[in-house]
Amino acid sequence: GVYRQRHPEQTPLYRLLLEHYHAFRHYYPERYEQKYGFWRLEVEETVQKYLKCGIPRYGYARVVCSNPDCGEHFFLPFSCKSYHLCPSCDQRRVLDHGLCLSEHVIEPVRNRHNVLCLPKLRRKNFFWHRESLNDLSRLAWQTILEFIQGTVGKEGVPGAIQSIETAGEYHDLNPH
Repeated sequence: GVYRQRHPEQTPLYRLLLEHYHAFRHYYPERYEQKYGFWRLEVEETVQKYLKCGIPRYGYARVVCSNPDCGEHFFLPFSCKSYHLCPSCDQRRVLDHGLCLSEHVIEPVRNRHNVLCLPKLRRKNFFWHRESLNDLSRLAWQTILEFIQGTVGKEGVPGAIQSIETAGEYHDLNPH
């Protein structure tokens, strides 16, 4: 394939953050902090990295074909590697992770995909106590393990790959 440089600065998300992020950050304490909690420094770092992602003026690498007869080369802008905010970097991470799992971790055996959701009334607890998400994950695995062992017996050794998502389809709070 031929490399085509993307232009993140032309996307609606980039323009939104560039034009409105500083005002949002400025008014956050008085307008949103009581409802949504304190301002997390990771947000600031992630937004600043995203605003530089894929833009050559913030740095790039020169990629050269290793075939001496070819001579093809191009410039590849640095990426932010910010997951969940940057669509490009997040998609790359998802694809790389899936490939790693399928090639090195998951055995070619039958498997199931389970999604455990919480009732809406319980979701807010995890907003204020994010550390509880680890306990939620551990309890979910124990429940699935007990179900499997109760169904097929103790001779099988089940395994799991777990991840916690905290946002729903509309980026609302939905730990699952």
